[in-house]
Amino acid sequence: MIPCYDVALIWHVHHLHSVSYKETTNEMLGKHLHHDDTETGRNPGSKLYDFEARTRALWKAEGLQYEKPGTT
Repeated sequence: MIPCYDVALIWHVHHLHSVSYKETTNEMLGKHLHHDDTETGRNPGSKLYDFEARTRALWKAEGLQYEKPGTT
């Protein structure tokens, strides 16, 4: 699964406060949630492109909109 841009933005801002992020993820998940930002390309055939397509399909199957109007 890959978060939509508005969720990813909030997630990245939370990372800027690393102690808070670690405490929050430990509290909610019982462990630190690692975030891999090494993949950046979203061209057709890339890992992120494929993950996003799968995530969109899952959201749609649940009757949800993957992104909010005004975001990309």
